[in-house]
Amino acid sequence: MKKFYPLLNHALKVLVLSSMILIVSIISYITWQSHQHKIISKIAKEERKNMTERIWKAKTENYQYAVRYNSAWDDLVDFCNGTSHPDSAWLEDNIGYMLDAYSAAMVAIFDKDGKNLYSQIADEYKNLDFFSLNFLILYDKFSQNGTKDFFLLRDSVLLEYFGGAITTSADNNHKLPPQGCLMLVRAITPEVLDDFRMSLGALYTGLDCNGSFVPKDDNNIVISQQLDSYTNHHEAYMCSVFENEVENFFDKLIPVFGIFVLMCLFSAGGILLFMQKKIMNPLSKISKSLNNNNHAEIQELKNEPNEFGQISEMLDKFYLQQEEVVMQNERLKQQSEEIISINNDLNKQRNRLAETNNTLTESISYASRIQRAAVSLEDDLEKLFPDSFVIYIPRDIVSGDWYRVANIRGQRIIVEADCTGHGVPGALLSMLGISALKDILGMMDAAGEEFLPGVILDRMRHTVKTTLIKSVDDSMEMSDGMDMTITVFNPDCTAMKYAAANQSLLVLRGGKITRLKGDRMPVGNYSTEDSFQTFDFELVKGDKLFFMSDGYKDQTNPDAEKFKGKRLEKCLIENDTLSMPRLGKRLIEIITEWRGNSFQLDDITMIGVKVE
Repeated sequence: MKKFYPLLNHALKVLVLSSMILIVSIISYITWQSHQHKIISKIAKEERKNMTERIWKAKTENYQYAVRYNSAWDDLVDFCNGTSHPDSAWLEDNIGYMLDAYSAAMVAIFDKDGKNLYSQIADEYKNLDFFSLNFLILYDKFSQNGTKDFFLLRDSVLLEYFGGAITTSADNNHKLPPQGCLMLVRAITPEVLDDFRMSLGALYTGLDCNGSFVPKDDNNIVISQQLDSYTNHHEAYMCSVFENEVENFFDKLIPVFGIFVLMCLFSAGGILLFMQKKIMNPLSKISKSLNNNNHAEIQELKNEPNEFGQISEMLDKFYLQQEEVVMQNERLKQQSEEIISINNDLNKQRNRLAETNNTLTESISYASRIQRAAVSLEDDLEKLFPDSFVIYIPRDIVSGDWYRVANIRGQRIIVEADCTGHGVPGALLSMLGISALKDILGMMDAAGEEFLPGVILDRMRHTVKTTLIKSVDDSMEMSDGMDMTITVFNPDCTAMKYAAANQSLLVLRGGKITRLKGDRMPVGNYSTEDSFQTFDFELVKGDKLFFMSDGYKDQTNPDAEKFKGKRLEKCLIENDTLSMPRLGKRLIEIITEWRGNSFQLDDITMIGVKVE
């Protein structure tokens, strides 16, 4: 195709150029037809204006001729060149009368330098601005020999400015330079036009077709009819001339246009044949091969020494790539089937895990009900201490924290414990602790022993250790066990005995916090084991006691900052005026706001009682 590409390029250029010439010719013809009547009308209006100027010129020259033989004209010349200065009466008599004589709106006299020497304006036109033009422009307009006129629109009033040069009465041929100029302004009204027609009709009957004045005869033809007749005749003549010119122009244009059209048709035909042979036929072959998916026809076109050969070569590569894509699609299909099979297996495993999880969740939920039944109720605490609260929030379904309250032989007992771990392991330890505590308190009550908190903790440790150690190698983890606080109140609540394993309890009295510490060892296996101590503490009416695990103060906010014991003590002091149930709710609100959307790290247990 490289061989015939320049020829194709030139042929297309000729076709485009021919089309552009044809379009321009059509637009020119339409424009000529649409504007010819406007042009004729414009020329007729110009002719009418020229005729009107000749009428005014005749009338003004008659006036100048009449005045030039009056001595007042020479006085006016002297006034313009500055040799005399007439008084206002003279000006009024000789100049001002023209306002009435010509129904003028304003009359003015200028010297040869363009200075306005005198002007007089009719009363009804005093509000109009006649001198908005520069005086020198007015002077240049009217100081030349002969007469001039033009029109201006002032405040919706059409004004006609006309006048002529002022020379001496002896200068009939206007050979001397003018001494000034006279300007007269009239408002063009219907009355003025009627007056003009009547005055002109007294001198002339009208104009002939050559623009010459026709003297008045006995027929007394009205001037307006003559003007209309002349105008209509002239317009008709101009239309005839233009129509003949247009017809001659198109008579000459038609043969050229016909030749041009034939050339365009021959060029278009040649281009179409050329495109059919060199472009459309190869394209048709390529299209058929693509529709029939015939790779062999594409192979044949590859050998042609033009762009179609290159296109065929690219299509051949495309076919090869298409075959590769088909093979890859097959491989992807196989892989997809394998993935679907694996996904089905995963779904089955997920369903089994979901079933197992549901079963475990149901079992743990049931265990939670058993654990809550084993833990003392909040009502049990209210019976011993009416002004009290319990916060018990497991991290999981079951909890590693537990508490018990009892009233044995008139002595009120409160036990709070935090087992190692949480969830199911912690819950198992908590059930072991609850069962052991019931047995120990039952045996001590049966034996009539005094309920000493330290002794109870020692027996709890023994039970936990002997229960958890089942293997022969004695391999229980050092951390397995529980932290615990036991408090025993005397019947009138004036004193209490307490013991604590890795815990402490808080006493709020008079707006101050007292921390009652215990032994630093757990209820369970420990490297150094001593007997737990029993401590005595005197109580005062109004004292508030708080038993808690470490879950409350170890909770973190979204920034991983722990709540800590100091912040808890501050909260207790700030809310000292609240009742114990209301204080419990406030503490839940505080820790909930602190955590935000962070995960609960541990079980939360807190017991608060007020000594009455």
